[in-house]
Amino acid sequence: MSHPRVAFRLAVAFITAPWIAGSISAQTPEPASASEDPVIELSPFTVTSDDDRGYAPGSTLMGSRTKTSLRDVANPLDIFTKDLIQDLAITDIQGLTEFASGVSPNSGGTFNGDGQEREIWSYNQMVIRGFKVSRAATRNFVDFNGVVFFDSYNSDRVEFSKGPNSILFGAGEAGGTVNSATKVANVQRNAGNVQLRVDNEGSVRGTLDYNHVFLKDRFAVRLSALKQNMGFDRGPSYDRAEALHLTTSYKILPETTLTLAHEYFDSHRASPKGVIPQDNYTPYHLAGSQRVTGVSGSNVFINGSTTPVSAASVGLRTQNNTLGIMVLDNGTLRNIAGTATGSNRTVNGESTVDIRAEEIGYPHNRVIGGANGFNFTRYKITEANLSHKVIENLYADLSWTYMASNTRQGHSVSNSLMVDPNDFGENKNFGKYYVEYRPFWIQRDFNILNLRGTLSYDLNLARKNRWLGNHRIAGMLERNNRLEVWDNGRLTLISTPAGPVNPNNYGDKLRNGGLAVFVRDYLDFDNGDYSLSDISSMMWTEGITQNGYVARFVPRDSYAYLKKRTIQNTKMGVLQSRWMDRLVTTFGWRDDRRKTLEAPIIADPVTGLYRPETLVQGAVANSAGIYRAADAVFTAPAKEVGGISRNYGAVGHITKWLSLSYSYATNFSPAAESKGIDDQFLPPSMGKGRDYGVRFHFLDDRIMLNIIRFKTSEEGTAINGGSYNSPQADLYAVEGILVDRGIVQARRIGSGAFTTADTTSKGYEVNLIANPNEHWNFRVAASETIARLTNLAPDVSAFYEQYRASYSSLDPTLTSNSGITPLGTYLANIDNNYALMRARENAQNFPSSRYSVRFTGKYSFGRNHRLKGFSVGANYRWNSAPVIGYYRTTNEKGSPFFDVSRPAEGDAENIFDLFFIYNMKVSQRYSLRFQLNVNNVFGDDEPVPVRQINDRDAGDFKWVTTRYRPATPQSVVFSTTLGF
Repeated sequence: MSHPRVAFRLAVAFITAPWIAGSISAQTPEPASASEDPVIELSPFTVTSDDDRGYAPGSTLMGSRTKTSLRDVANPLDIFTKDLIQDLAITDIQGLTEFASGVSPNSGGTFNGDGQEREIWSYNQMVIRGFKVSRAATRNFVDFNGVVFFDSYNSDRVEFSKGPNSILFGAGEAGGTVNSATKVANVQRNAGNVQLRVDNEGSVRGTLDYNHVFLKDRFAVRLSALKQNMGFDRGPSYDRAEALHLTTSYKILPETTLTLAHEYFDSHRASPKGVIPQDNYTPYHLAGSQRVTGVSGSNVFINGSTTPVSAASVGLRTQNNTLGIMVLDNGTLRNIAGTATGSNRTVNGESTVDIRAEEIGYPHNRVIGGANGFNFTRYKITEANLSHKVIENLYADLSWTYMASNTRQGHSVSNSLMVDPNDFGENKNFGKYYVEYRPFWIQRDFNILNLRGTLSYDLNLARKNRWLGNHRIAGMLERNNRLEVWDNGRLTLISTPAGPVNPNNYGDKLRNGGLAVFVRDYLDFDNGDYSLSDISSMMWTEGITQNGYVARFVPRDSYAYLKKRTIQNTKMGVLQSRWMDRLVTTFGWRDDRRKTLEAPIIADPVTGLYRPETLVQGAVANSAGIYRAADAVFTAPAKEVGGISRNYGAVGHITKWLSLSYSYATNFSPAAESKGIDDQFLPPSMGKGRDYGVRFHFLDDRIMLNIIRFKTSEEGTAINGGSYNSPQADLYAVEGILVDRGIVQARRIGSGAFTTADTTSKGYEVNLIANPNEHWNFRVAASETIARLTNLAPDVSAFYEQYRASYSSLDPTLTSNSGITPLGTYLANIDNNYALMRARENAQNFPSSRYSVRFTGKYSFGRNHRLKGFSVGANYRWNSAPVIGYYRTTNEKGSPFFDVSRPAEGDAENIFDLFFIYNMKVSQRYSLRFQLNVNNVFGDDEPVPVRQINDRDAGDFKWVTTRYRPATPQSVVFSTTLGF
């Protein structure tokens, strides 16, 4: 052996030695096949799509972070191979969730009130085993905090792991995680393809993937590129992106491979909402559609009458904000204070009821308030990986990853269709429908540096005694250093023709909602005008100046105005052992320690605006006197949280075709980035999961069936209280009245909308993958999932029990200084919602389906058939009728509650897809692939009910649908791929 090689090995051993101390992670060594590529086999840390066969994955890193045959992994996994992703014509993570077992897209399950189909905060958001997970997606096992998008243009493989998995994450979300592996350069052969894809929704997408070998078996470069403009069935929505991913593989020595990669990704997205607009006009029409000729407080003058009537009596409410400035669709600033507008249609206490689209000519394939906010994201990722065989059976792997991103997001636009009843003043638009929006943006900048080192050692004691077994011992150390800066701005009036706004006249200073500027568009259905105009360009300006009015984007929420550094250090170890080729055991241990530094943000005592407490040297404010959060200094003490998570698994191969599996895993979730009633971030939660499995393997693993019984639980799950009838908002309003009237000095409750619950999910998952011969490919993914909440909102319950009785002694007619709603109304709402919330204890979450089945099958004609080159396939997706509500009645105390023994069920979902593929050889070098996917062949455009409520408390009640989501659209996708 040459001296340079010896020196290099010693250097690598010296560098990697510190990574061994304190942690070990394991994997069973696999016998090398004579047909396997020795370059790939060199490293136990690499799995590529070459290991897969059709829809069947061959091996994975998710069971132990080193390469393991899938049949030896105890953890519940669902893996999508390159062939499967290509056949399904899927490009993003939400498409994959439609086909994974125990997984559903964000639009299912407990989606929020705005019905985000694709959450603007994280396009990776999904529901796994009944748990909503938003930042669980990783790329090459690196956590990018939900910023990085999965796209098939540079990824060949996606792996879902259900439930806690300490080997993959300790600090994470109990529902599970999903990891995508990016493409790597292949040092053996040149290959490439160019694809053009179009669909019936106006989408155009082009991709390039080219691998070039410069030195055979030594050095190769691979370039992947993307350019797309995707449309959606429900407009106005879009997804425009362009990206480049360049990666190289360099085999420095026979035992050493260096991989470098860099990606640039730029996207502009505004995805459609997943709910139908809410009805704010029906009460007005039922009351006769009266003309309003004047407004006085909460009363209105009808048709010129000199006698006012209450707005509620004619299906209206009044807008009494002190200034209430808005921008009309012609760009003119107007004052809407002292006008009237429609009110919510209500059914048995449910005050958010969707529109009756067919009655007013509103189409099902439009989004009334425009798209689901917008998301402009740009990021750059640089990765370096060094894999080295130090000595026989000892492998080292070092990785370095850096990501810089900036994202500007606008929150969801209004989901209410309103009517204008006013026939007076400067703004006469009587009878017109309109939608309005308070412009608000959040800027999130991330810099993430991830360092990871892993060692793996194969120890074969069976050579000495077969009872001692074969073992793989591996250890990993990782550091993730994340700097994030959040800025935000709500369009707020700061000056009028009379001069600057005096912030001392407003309870919340310039953050008061009465100073928020609205954008209003009047809609003309007859001329195809159904939605709010695209105002995203406004979000990049300082605001509006017009006719003496000045409005600027000013920070309003402390949650979205911060500077934080998070450092997480991880030690992990796994021992995986094979005993007499019959039993494979895995013992995983992980220690995550997270330290958080926050730069203090305070509310200015004069303006009420948030600003850094201490500024960095040289910080300069903008024209509105606002400093960026990046100008803040870290002066607050660090906060630390940590935990130990474990993973125990076993797979027993009873016979060649029958195996049994067991997995137990835990995790903890650090403090959520959501605030509770004490205005503090929610505390960490703890999760654990147990999985029992039976596996069948036939025809040399060409048919694999895995049946799992699972139970996943989490203590302290973060939930949005508003989605579970928590009375937090009304309690906050009551405390505001008490402060304004001098009854208490300060609110005893914060404005945080989130709370916690304990969640338990249990059920079954079935995965069948079959490639019985060269013609057939099958995949079946089925699941039963029941998710329930207990210990719901303990902090809210404690506050209610402590202070509710004292509220009863107060005058129920009290109001706040700037409001008109009396104390008695808030108290009634609090009691009603509290009773409803308590009734949801241990009830199945809704809307949610208990059963689901996903089937994919493909038949490819053989070489000797006259249809050679053709393949035909089909998908069938079925969800059982979901629980979409519970009977609402009154108890012996006269308070409403849910009778969970009387559920309302929605419609079962049946979706049938077809796809056709034709592969042809143009020449020895070039090939063509034509693919047609027809999704939801028999689909219709009728909205799907997602929430029902009974309209009366009587024996002859009837269910009334209050919320819908748009139907899954029928889509036709055609792609042409040139291979070379």
